[in-house]
Amino acid sequence: MSRKTDTVVARTIGIDTGKNTLHLIGLDDRGAIVLREKLTRGRIAARLANVPQCLIGIEAGMATHCVARELIALGHDVKQVPPVYAKPFRQGHKNDFRDAHAIAEAVQRPSTRCVPVKTDDQLDLQALHRVRSRLISERTAVINQIRGFLLEHGIRYAKGFASCVSSSRTSWLGVSTCCHPVSSGLLRISVAIGGGSMSVLNTFRPSEVTLRADSVEKVASLKWLQICQITNDIFD
Repeated sequence: MSRKTDTVVARTIGIDTGKNTLHLIGLDDRGAIVLREKLTRGRIAARLANVPQCLIGIEAGMATHCVARELIALGHDVKQVPPVYAKPFRQGHKNDFRDAHAIAEAVQRPSTRCVPVKTDDQLDLQALHRVRSRLISERTAVINQIRGFLLEHGIRYAKGFASCVSSSRTSWLGVSTCCHPVSSGLLRISVAIGGGSMSVLNTFRPSEVTLRADSVEKVASLKWLQICQITNDIFD
């Protein structure tokens, strides 16, 4: 681990995030490196607690919202930089410290579009939407599997969950025994999707963003709720 003295104040800090460690590069007013350090995630707040308030760019990625909120609470100006915007500023071969340096350079550019820091409620709601989306993908895979089984018996029905359900009640019930365990799995996934949808609707709270929606019909859409509740500044 290499570390430079703090006698020269860092005006901009770039942080490259990893699973367990963070790499820091601090730049002064002239762009010279005055801080070069490797820290664990649990020590980042304590390390920067006594650093004068500055601009901090952190790589947007895994578990960065929590770190960003901790640094904002210390009074720093924290921005999450997508890796694709930092890549053009990387010099030489890729490594963690060069990535942190690239982030420190990119965050200073006014044209860099950064990721808004999300709250715990927004992250929880985002997780609900992602779980529900995964369940829908699983249900689609099960429906396609059932259609493939039934085509071998000459039974056809239109695409979609509704067509599968209506067909199960009429044409193919009792024809193919292989579809019964698959259909029970389809029922289980559908119940889970319904529970996920209700969880999303129950956690919905009208906010300034949703009140500025064009119509009530949009607010009733789960997709619109996902946009309104996850995005901080969609209308800014």
